[in-house]
Amino acid sequence: MVQEIVHTERVLTNDKKCATKVVSRIMQPVRCPEAKKLTYCNETTGIATTTKLQPMVENCECKSTVQTYQMRCKCNPQTTFVRQTACSKDCKTTVIQQREKLTADGVCKPELIAQVKKCCCPRPAVIRRNCDSASGMSSITTRIFKLVQGECIPVDKTVSRATICSSNETVRVLKEPSGWLRLERTKEVRIGCRCHMRSQISRKKWKCPEISRRTQCVELSDQQQAWKTVLVMWKSSTKESVCSRREIFTKLQPIVCSIPPQNISDCFFDAKRHAFVRRILNFKRRLEGCHCVREPPTVTFQVCSCAKPVQRAKCAK
Repeated sequence: MVQEIVHTERVLTNDKKCATKVVSRIMQPVRCPEAKKLTYCNETTGIATTTKLQPMVENCECKSTVQTYQMRCKCNPQTTFVRQTACSKDCKTTVIQQREKLTADGVCKPELIAQVKKCCCPRPAVIRRNCDSASGMSSITTRIFKLVQGECIPVDKTVSRATICSSNETVRVLKEPSGWLRLERTKEVRIGCRCHMRSQISRKKWKCPEISRRTQCVELSDQQQAWKTVLVMWKSSTKESVCSRREIFTKLQPIVCSIPPQNISDCFFDAKRHAFVRRILNFKRRLEGCHCVREPPTVTFQVCSCAKPVQRAKCAK
C-alpha cells in the first residue's frame, strides 16, 4: 500500500483572497515491522504453543493481529529394544533400538538406532612383575576386564608373596674306596625371588658304633624274675656304608630275695596267757621289677615257760 503525502500552503490571490495551493505530492509506501513469534514448549505434554504478532496495513496504518497455534515440540525420549546380533569373534555385537525423532513439521516419526557394543572382554593378562632381591618379596600385577554396559573396564590387581624355600634337606652317603664317607647335603636356597637346589659336600671317616651292653628285667614265671644282659654289636657292610645291628644274649641272672632274720625279744610275763612269752617279728620281701621290696612285718608270740602254781587258803564254816 502506498501513502500520498500532499504539501499545501495558503497564498494571496490577485483578487486579494487566500487560497490553498499544492506545493508537492510525495508517494510513500506504508511498511510495518516484521512479525514476532513467542513459543513455549510444555516438557510434560511435548506440545508447544506459539503466539504470533502479525502487523497489517489498514487505511495506511499498521495494526497488529494475534495468531495462536500449537504443534509438537518434543518426542518420547525413551528408547525401545528391537533386536541384538550374536556376539562375534572380535567380541562385538550390534544393538538396534527405536526412538522417536521430531521432524521439521512437528511430527514424531520412529527412527532406528544401531549401536556397536562389547559383548565379551579379553582374558586376564600379566602386565608387570617385580622382585625385591633383598627380601625375596615378589609382586605380580594382573589386568582383568569387567563388562559394564557394553564396555570393557580394565581393573589392575596386584598380588604380593614372599619366596619361602623348603627347609627339607636330603643327605646322600657314599663310601669312597679310600674308606672315607662322602656326605652330599642338598637343600633349596633362595636366590632373588626363586628357589634353587644347592648341594654341599663333606667327608668324614666311616666306622660303626662301639659294642654296648643292655640290661633289662624279664619275667621267668609268676614268682620269678631275672636280669637279662644283651650284647649289642654292629657289623659293617662291605658294599654300602651301612652298619647292621646284632644282639647277642650273654647272661640271665635270676633274682632271689633273701629272708631277713627274725627279730626275737626277751621273755616277758603275759598275764592273759599266764605264761612267759617272747615276741617274734617276721620279715618278708617280694619281687617287683627285679627289685626286692620289703613288706610290713608280721608279729607272733612264743611261750617261754608257764607260770608256777599258786596256793590259796579258804576258810570253811
